[in-house]
Amino acid sequence: MNSSDFYATAAQVLPTIMIALAVEYGFLLQRDAQEREWERRKRRELESAKGVEEAVAGMERAFVRVGKYAETWHRVAYATSIVFLVGEVLAVLSLAFGWSNVATGAIILTCMVVLTVATAYVPLARIRSASRL
Repeated sequence: MNSSDFYATAAQVLPTIMIALAVEYGFLLQRDAQEREWERRKRRELESAKGVEEAVAGMERAFVRVGKYAETWHRVAYATSIVFLVGEVLAVLSLAFGWSNVATGAIILTCMVVLTVATAYVPLARIRSASRL
């Protein structure tokens, strides 16, 4: 990895991939807000009704499932953000200080691959999980 072109390209490509993920995470947050609003409406409806203990228990299970779903996507967002920061900082530092060795190239390439896979997988997983909820 002696070419500075690789590091310059990586420094430009990593933010582009992260922008695509940020847009997708925006859709996830929007969906999470819609589901939370649905939860609030259903909870108000159930609280106004009397004698519906079974329905309340079923709704509580659904609320827990939606909460776990949102928590999982928040973890994925944090993990991809860390991968992005590692790759981007290393690419910029490699350009600035001339660090061109196999280790830095391998780490940056790994970050690019992980973010690319996440960019392809996150929308598919979001659509699949939307059909299950």
